[in-house]
Amino acid sequence: LLLAEIGNANSLASRLDTVRAMQKPTGEWEIGHPDVLEHKKFPSVTAFVLAAMDAAKVKPLYPDTALSFLYKQQSIEGHWGQTWEYYDCPAYALWPIMRILEKEKGRDAEAAKAKASKYIFDSQAADGSWFFPSVAKKTTTAELQTALMLTALQYVKSDKKDSAVKKGVDFLLSHQRPDGSW
Repeated sequence: LLLAEIGNANSLASRLDTVRAMQKPTGEWEIGHPDVLEHKKFPSVTAFVLAAMDAAKVKPLYPDTALSFLYKQQSIEGHWGQTWEYYDCPAYALWPIMRILEKEKGRDAEAAKAKASKYIFDSQAADGSWFFPSVAKKTTTAELQTALMLTALQYVKSDKKDSAVKKGVDFLLSHQRPDGSW
């Protein structure tokens, strides 16, 4: 994705042939990282591949099945899960999937976007942050979770968006350390 953002989408396209061939007939991709042992087909993996393919104008082998896989993985609450191998917060999967869904039309896409948007707005704390307890006791900070959720919000269309973004940014600014980090 960064190659595409700096104007090297052609270089990205040539690298995606191998990744394209790794798509499962059921729509998803599994991560090939040796340290990821438990959740190889976490929804963010498929979303990141679809985003890279879109940026490079490369079509997946099974585009409809990939989207169907993502729709089926959405929780009743509106997110796509969390696991310790992926920052252990729902925002990690939310933002790349919202990026993919932004361009999608149709009943399934609209329903998934609406459910995810409601989840994002409903889960923001009064102080502007987002924080989800860890399922594995390896929690990331509220600052990281808020930054990831703000990234997801950039793909949301709602009259609530500006207020939520402002509150989230204000939270981040108020928690910045003197050295500039969070």
